[in-house]
Amino acid sequence: MKSIYIILFVYSCSGLLHAFEESSFSHYKEVKVALAEEGIASVLLDSEIFDRSNDDFADVRVVNVEGVAPVETPWDLERVEIRKRPGRREISTEKVSFSEGNGNRLEITVKLTDKKLIPNRLTIATPLSNFERRVQVFGSDDGSNWIELVESALIFDYSRFLDFRRTSVEIPPNSHEFLRVVIDGAVENLVSPYREISKSIEGGEVTEKEIASHLSTRPFRIDRLNFHFSPDRIVEVETGRENYRVSGIEVSEDEENQQTVVTILSLRQPLTHFTLHTESKNFRRAVHLQIPEYSENLAETKWRTLSGGSLLRYDIGKVNEERLTLKTGEQRQSAYRLIIENRDNAPLKVTGVSTSGPGYELRFLSEANQKYRIYYGGMGSEAKRPSYDVSALKVAKEKGVKAETFAAGPEKSNSVFDASLPKSDQSILDNKWFLWGAIALVVLILIIVLFRAAKRIEELPSE
Repeated sequence: MKSIYIILFVYSCSGLLHAFEESSFSHYKEVKVALAEEGIASVLLDSEIFDRSNDDFADVRVVNVEGVAPVETPWDLERVEIRKRPGRREISTEKVSFSEGNGNRLEITVKLTDKKLIPNRLTIATPLSNFERRVQVFGSDDGSNWIELVESALIFDYSRFLDFRRTSVEIPPNSHEFLRVVIDGAVENLVSPYREISKSIEGGEVTEKEIASHLSTRPFRIDRLNFHFSPDRIVEVETGRENYRVSGIEVSEDEENQQTVVTILSLRQPLTHFTLHTESKNFRRAVHLQIPEYSENLAETKWRTLSGGSLLRYDIGKVNEERLTLKTGEQRQSAYRLIIENRDNAPLKVTGVSTSGPGYELRFLSEANQKYRIYYGGMGSEAKRPSYDVSALKVAKEKGVKAETFAAGPEKSNSVFDASLPKSDQSILDNKWFLWGAIALVVLILIIVLFRAAKRIEELPSE
């Protein structure tokens, strides 16, 4: 009988080895799941959880604390998704006619070869620079009777003064098969910046006289007309973006390399977009985003360039355009550097940086009206992410079952956290020597039990 108790004891111990170890985690947040019946609950991860958790979230647990003993609940991690519009599609056309019309204008007529797609944008491809032209667009169902679609759109290139160019025209919704593009200034007269000056001597005095300025003509060269279609119908899915706060920024000037260095401290949120805030205008600057090669002292950290691009802001008369966001692949770093190339220009007046990136949510099956805790942090990089059975969650998502979103409460320190514990919650059952030893012990006990049973049977009196 004692042997049976030993077997039951070993079996029960194996179950306890999987019990939730609250003392392994440094912090937690409480979540009250107010579901009328069993369903899927989701909790959006915030900056505090990102800051303390590992990159793979191996040190995150969802625990039901409604009962007498806490019960660890399987969870799955999902990116927050939103619906988006598909990208632009270029529409093929057939050129019908071309002429240099009255009033020094170019008239180009095209026929749409795909009647299912109606263009809502026209891009005029030209190799020219330093120009300004007015564009009109007309539509027709038969190629004879025309209706004005665009009255007077401006295309331009101001590269003589700054890097600013726009050669696209928005076309309003219509159903016309034929389109006519009219561009003013088919040929323009260019005045040379140089003047021919003659000198003469009269009465011992030298006099100068401007004789002539050189004139030249330049036709407006068009390589092609590109018509695009951007549907309003929402058909695709992309990852939603969340705005994440930074913990601090520092702006310094590197005069030797003619750079502005913006150091950004973050809470290890998943970041993909960096937006510069500045009072400066009428500029275009090359920028580089760098991440640290880790060391204990941030001041001695080596920096590696992750991505680059350009930021701009123009505010000239009716021209108002800005692009102050740099995009990059998803990163979870504690610090970043934004390098602004000033060259011989005055540094920009940087007032701040905002960041954003994909949102992540924990999803788990919940019973009605339960209280949960999300434990995180304190386990170190050696933590092993649990292997849960989340097939039900994935099937529910495929079938369109919606999850109810609940907010996590404020961060709380775990009073029973023991930093001296091994920085991994791997079950002792993951140790192969323990498993072989446990199996050998059970087999030995079974052999003893069977041997004693056989011996007792032999000792029974025969009938």
